Amino acid sequence: SLLFLIIFLVGFGLIMIYSSSSYKANLTFGDSSYYLKKQLLATAIGLVAMFLVSRIPYHTWEKFAIPGLVVSIILIFMVLTPLGYEANGARRWLNLGISLQPAEVAKLGIILFMSYMVCRVGRGIRRPKTLIVLLLPVLFVFMIVWKITENMSSAIIIMGIAVAIIF
Repeated sequence: SLLFLIIFLVGFGLIMIYSSSSYKANLTFGDSSYYLKKQLLATAIGLVAMFLVSRIPYHTWEKFAIPGLVVSIILIFMVLTPLGYEANGARRWLNLGISLQPAEVAKLGIILFMSYMVCRVGRGIRRPKTLIVLLLPVLFVFMIVWKITENMSSAIIIMGIAVAIIF
């Protein structure tokens, strides 16, 4: 049922993309399904990646929990270097051969880190002191995403991910 739901939502999203962009695509590129084709390619790559990742035992991801968090923090600080650039009035992107928004990597890093830590702490998460210590790295990532990239919405999503995992 979860796979059906994912496929349904992706299909619905593709229909909405075509519906909202066909006129502009026809005027700009002479092909009303130009944006749909681009999104279909990304969707196919995403579905293949989803299938491949689903075949990896979940314990394999444990070793990436702390490095993933550290890498995401480093990437956020890299926005302040010459690799960071401004797009649409906001300096929150990196040019690493591909355009990358470090807040997106931070979301994955938080998911891995919090899942790993909740499993390690177990029922000890009910102690307020443990909970505060567990949330300190999340609060740090929240603050640097908010202050460095000036992206409050991504910062809120990062905090929401952490709270949802703890819940």
